[in-house]
Amino acid sequence: MYDAGYGARKIEGSLNKMTLIVFDLVGTLADASTRYAYAFSQTCSRYGLTAPDQGQVLSLLGNKNLKQIMTDLAPDLPDQEINGFMASCNRQCDALLYLEGWEERLYEGARNALETLSGQGKTLGIYTGIREDALAALLEYHDLTPLFEKEYIRGKDNERDGFINNDELKARQLRSIGDVHSAITGINEKIIVVGDSEADFKAAQQNGFSFIGFAPDQKKADRLTKAGAELIITSFDQLTGVVLTLEAELLHDMHVPAPVPFRS
Repeated sequence: MYDAGYGARKIEGSLNKMTLIVFDLVGTLADASTRYAYAFSQTCSRYGLTAPDQGQVLSLLGNKNLKQIMTDLAPDLPDQEINGFMASCNRQCDALLYLEGWEERLYEGARNALETLSGQGKTLGIYTGIREDALAALLEYHDLTPLFEKEYIRGKDNERDGFINNDELKARQLRSIGDVHSAITGINEKIIVVGDSEADFKAAQQNGFSFIGFAPDQKKADRLTKAGAELIITSFDQLTGVVLTLEAELLHDMHVPAPVPFRS
């Protein structure tokens, strides 16, 4: 018996194990943006500042860090109160997650997509502009920790990253993940980034990674399209199919022959 597709399937199976999919967290997997916007508005009120409309805060999340958002929406805050404001806002945001009656959900279909991709042998990573301890808490809250490989988890360290703008932070995080992936597998072409912001797209593009935009509403879809993103999903039900398409394109680029039917 001779199976002409055996070699191709063997290569494809090996490559499948090397596929790394890195997800942004807030606004992509977890619908946590409202909590961050609410905490910011409440902190503004406590500091005697006019609380911005939550829509204004939501439009900046993912593309700007807390200090950048403060510059835009709380410009009258005295310099000597900036650190205190940031600490207070972070505490408020952390506390809300465990407040009785507060419920925070993953986007519909997100868990199923993660479990499906993991079950297919793909490696999953996560990166975010929120603090490392807040990242760990959010993953635990949603019972997602077991799905992600610890080598590919990146959060923000305020001492190290506190004054880096969000674009640079996300680019550095992905670069670090890419370096680890390359060291482990010997390749870095099979990295796919899934995110909801222009900063996510820019970071993926800067590192030469494939990008899938997630846009649960038209405003996000328009912003991602304007930034240059070509692959955009509006539901996680679409994700696994798009990933398969990207993998097929990679196999073609690497000149791996497509599997053919088994013949005896």
